[in-house]
Amino acid sequence: MESWKNDPSTKIFEFELLYQFTFVQILRSVLIQQIFFGILQYLPTKFAKENLSEKPEKVVLQGANGGVWPVKCHYGGRSRYFLYWKSFVQANNVKANDVCVFELIKSIEPRLNVVIFRN
Repeated sequence: MESWKNDPSTKIFEFELLYQFTFVQILRSVLIQQIFFGILQYLPTKFAKENLSEKPEKVVLQGANGGVWPVKCHYGGRSRYFLYWKSFVQANNVKANDVCVFELIKSIEPRLNVVIFRN
């Protein structure tokens, strides 16, 4: 009856409500393939509209180990996406079904702290 409480998308929604400057991505196999062939990662529209510019801009991804990876955030129609984030994925050994939590750190240039929860 209350199986929705165990649904990962429900838990992600609750987490995003609690942490306003955060979004969560579960990296599915199809998405991992797109990363290696298309080298991009789409951003949730609501998060991007509220926190990022509509102009292409540099965004820095910061890993748990302190490493940093510059990416470009582009605006294409109604969606925004990161280009060049393949190096982050490879350096952090991101695999299908890993969950990435992106937390915006306000600074002069946008920086996203990324925590990876392994499957």
